[in-house]
Amino acid sequence: MAGRTVQIPVRIKKIVAIESGALRLAVYLGASKIVAGVEEIEKTSLTRPYILAYPELAKLPSIGPFHGGDAELIAVSRPDVIFWTYTTKGKADALQQKTGIPVIVLDYGDLGLHKEQFYKSLRLMGGIIHQEQRAAAIIDYLEKTISDLDKRTQNNRYQKPVYIGGVSFKGAHGITSTEPMYPSFEFINVPNVAAGINLEHAFIDKEQLISWDPAIIFIDAGGAGLVNHDLKPGTVLAQNLQAVKTGQVYQVFPYNNYTTNYETVLANSYYIGKILYPERFSDLNPELKADDIFRFFLGKSVYAEMKKLYGGFQKVGL
Repeated sequence: MAGRTVQIPVRIKKIVAIESGALRLAVYLGASKIVAGVEEIEKTSLTRPYILAYPELAKLPSIGPFHGGDAELIAVSRPDVIFWTYTTKGKADALQQKTGIPVIVLDYGDLGLHKEQFYKSLRLMGGIIHQEQRAAAIIDYLEKTISDLDKRTQNNRYQKPVYIGGVSFKGAHGITSTEPMYPSFEFINVPNVAAGINLEHAFIDKEQLISWDPAIIFIDAGGAGLVNHDLKPGTVLAQNLQAVKTGQVYQVFPYNNYTTNYETVLANSYYIGKILYPERFSDLNPELKADDIFRFFLGKSVYAEMKKLYGGFQKVGL
């Protein structure tokens, strides 16, 4: 994905996946058993769905710190190939030269404007580890799921002002942390009141949130503790936000955790859809749907584990 030509072995027995999202893609493609080692973050931060599904990954040898590992430790793990997201041609060439191991650059992309880059990376990684059919199945599932969400809500764009707060960004944040183009809102045709801000991630003023006065607020559970402090009784926000006064505050799972958990984005979308368009989602239980999604991407159900960590999909009592 960086325009390099790399010679690799025909048979891949062991891999390492470094930087944000790389190990997640390996798990999506059913490659957890051939991972030779993991970055320290995978051993110390055990809250991502793919680690909950495969806790044995956290027990593998360390290949160094997060955001790229350590060349010597990677070489010790002796993988046949290294997969690396969020990097450059020059860095990939340098690591390949240091380790003597082929380095494949992946573009993590997203499910929006950069969806094709994500799909190309899935196909590339799948082809290298002989999981082409699995890569194709993931792409097909994503397309059908996104289409289902759109069909359920199209021609019925939600009218009341809605906001998502507490969104993680290089750590946990409070109510004023948001994503103007929050993907779960996008999939179900719900405009974030912050959508006019031309930023991928935004920190807004409390006064602005009061001015918007959303009727319904969703909270990313990654920042729930900080949000509860922001909205506790007696605060300016609690006294002035209609969503708080009417009890229309709901919690979703954090999806930014060492970049995007795509399965969590989809699970959140169905729960939010159920809250905002109950008649359009009357046929499903958001918790059961979430586990269906987790099972497809990870091969295992992890909703119960996520619920233990974050409290699950729920109305927030403030």
